[in-house]
Amino acid sequence: MENQEREISLLSLFRYLLKRWRSIVFIAIIFALFFTALSHFMEIKRLSTPVEQIEENMTADEKATVYKIKAMDKELEDLNYYIENSAVMNMDPYNIQWASVSYFVDTKHVTNYAGDTESDLIWDIMAIYVSKLNSMGWKAEALRESGSDIELKYFNEMVSVSTSGRNFTVTIKYPDPDQLKIIMDVLQKSIQKFKEDISVSIGTHSLALTDSSKESAVLDRELKAFQEDKKYQLSSTYEEILNLKNTMNEKQKILYYGRALSKSELNTGILSDEPPQAGISLKKFVLGGSLGGFIMLVIYLLRYILQDRFHVEDNIKSSLGVTNLGYAELHLKRKPNFINRKIRNSELKVLDGLNSDEQFSVILSNIRQKFSDARMLYISGPKEDKLAADLSQSLNNSGICCQAVSNIMRETDAVNNQCGVVFIVRTDYSTYPQLFREINFCNIHGAKVLGVAVEIS
Repeated sequence: MENQEREISLLSLFRYLLKRWRSIVFIAIIFALFFTALSHFMEIKRLSTPVEQIEENMTADEKATVYKIKAMDKELEDLNYYIENSAVMNMDPYNIQWASVSYFVDTKHVTNYAGDTESDLIWDIMAIYVSKLNSMGWKAEALRESGSDIELKYFNEMVSVSTSGRNFTVTIKYPDPDQLKIIMDVLQKSIQKFKEDISVSIGTHSLALTDSSKESAVLDRELKAFQEDKKYQLSSTYEEILNLKNTMNEKQKILYYGRALSKSELNTGILSDEPPQAGISLKKFVLGGSLGGFIMLVIYLLRYILQDRFHVEDNIKSSLGVTNLGYAELHLKRKPNFINRKIRNSELKVLDGLNSDEQFSVILSNIRQKFSDARMLYISGPKEDKLAADLSQSLNNSGICCQAVSNIMRETDAVNNQCGVVFIVRTDYSTYPQLFREINFCNIHGAKVLGVAVEIS
């Protein structure tokens, strides 16, 4: 009988847990406060740790990643500034004004009558021309004369110098055609001045203008490709920085920003102007409370299963193999709170609206029907149980020899086949294992078990 399996009523389990809501809530609050305090002190400790100490505890790879991101940040900043301010990047490749001039350089080099070849300085002279044309002097003068507001370093990108044999060509791309004309005039004057300077320092030579052109291009493919390359470089650098930042751990982020970071700053990467302060975490409070409540629920669930107590919904006949003699309400010493009162009212529905006297009469009538030829009747229930005492008194008054006991197993000498036994079980108090032992005791001694009366606590 003791090994008989019984189903767990979910309704009974829910009521059992709900009755203990105060202890569950109390432990949940304790855990919530504990977790909140613990997280607060840990946050204070984390925020007070110097960056230098954090860096010392980092691996070489971790630090290298941070330094790489910082270098890329500087590269990204410079590239973004260049794209926003460079004249070349802001020119329309579909509407480009450009002009070029080409010159032929000749040293009149000859071989003398003696057959000796004099040194030809043409390549030295060409190199000097290219150097002077790439210098900033004449470019600064050209910008002043034209009234351009383009920075000198960006204008330098708009000028290209190329050579081919004894020829050199200067090409300038510029958005404004009027200013371009002035710049080209300054360029040609500067080239003539260069010729005079070179003639004095190296030797005479001839310089002839072979080509001078000015056009408006429908599409400058080279400029368009250059602009697209810079923009792609900007986006790829930005994306690489984001990917590296996403791989950073907390220590790397602190080293990167150079100061302690709050949890929100670590998660979002958006820094506050105010230094981070250790605050109270609502998330930790809820997490601690949830954990505490869950632990108590598990403890009560295990108690519910392991203690194996009686509940209102239990089927006495299928669980114990004996008759259910009826239900009676146990009058509580203290008035239950609102929740427990609602639970108790739902349990008392098994009484079908009977009052206390009617409940007592039903149980008493069922006992009399079951009691036949026995000479002695024992009512075994909880210690000092009022229902057991009242039943015993009523039965004695009606001529049935009856005695209320707290444990039938203590009546070893008196229990025999001439005895009848009624058990009173109290919900959420009496246990199945104890009653199994008592019923087994009665069977061994030949006593007749009349049934079980259930007292709703």
